[in-house]
Amino acid sequence: MTVIALPHEATEDSASVWVGCDEPGPPDLVLHWTDENGNDQPMPLQGEQRSAPVGDFHYWLIELKPLPAGPQEVTVTTTGGNHRASVVIQPLPADLPAAGEDKFTVLVGSCFSRKGAAPNPPAIGQAIDAVVAAGHTPHMSVLCGDQVYVDDESGNPVRFTPDDYWPDLSQPYLDAWGFSGDPSIEAILRHGASWFTPDDHEWWNNFPEWAPLVPTTYNDCAAQPWAYVARQLIAAFQPTERRQFDAAGLSFYVADTRSVRTSVLTSQRQLFDPAVLSDVQNWIAALATPGILVLAQPFFQDEAGTL
Repeated sequence: MTVIALPHEATEDSASVWVGCDEPGPPDLVLHWTDENGNDQPMPLQGEQRSAPVGDFHYWLIELKPLPAGPQEVTVTTTGGNHRASVVIQPLPADLPAAGEDKFTVLVGSCFSRKGAAPNPPAIGQAIDAVVAAGHTPHMSVLCGDQVYVDDESGNPVRFTPDDYWPDLSQPYLDAWGFSGDPSIEAILRHGASWFTPDDHEWWNNFPEWAPLVPTTYNDCAAQPWAYVARQLIAAFQPTERRQFDAAGLSFYVADTRSVRTSVLTSQRQLFDPAVLSDVQNWIAALATPGILVLAQPFFQDEAGTL
């Protein structure tokens, strides 16, 4: 049984920690962190569960605030003091570094296929180790979609209730997040704060359209509970709490162009909820610093063919 702790989002005086546990029953876990006054803050995780567990899987997303400047190790133990997991977190810098200071580093990535990575399982970890050794440890990572391929790696089950889909669709996430060992993206998630935006393979290829290679999508009675569970898994493993945030003298907006995308068959086609699109436009209009707009896919590309 495994407990994994990973940094999540961060601000200039806070950081969030994601904790996952694949043990049955209520986990006996305590998270330990240090506040800005240097005091140890033990936090029992029982009762801090963010929502119902997926089978025997439990998860939490906890914001720690206020934090001192600089990195610190956060640990997860049992109430008896047995170590279960640890992770390094730190707030984001408020300003860009001056010449000669450590760089502000942002890692950007997308499209992790566990099947594709299988011929060389440790490659991602080795690549991140090389980046860190070269002095480019990411302050933050932005993963732009297809962090999992649930359509390709779940066996494409055809089920008719959400409960039936949980075991199949959750397994690709557990694998990708490191609960089954390498290959995984745990090495990426472990360095710096993380932001996510989902793309189609968090559901199925070309979501929300039906997919020729995913038989589940042929019938709404099977596709709708699949889509419901896929959305719940995104909320469990890669939630985005702050889509707009400032760091190091820059302004970021992580836009989700997939979760509420409408089908081409609808009369009103959209990539965003209209309120979100308005929010993006207002953010652009109010920018007083360089702005970085993060998208799962580019706005402008050639139209695909009929198939």
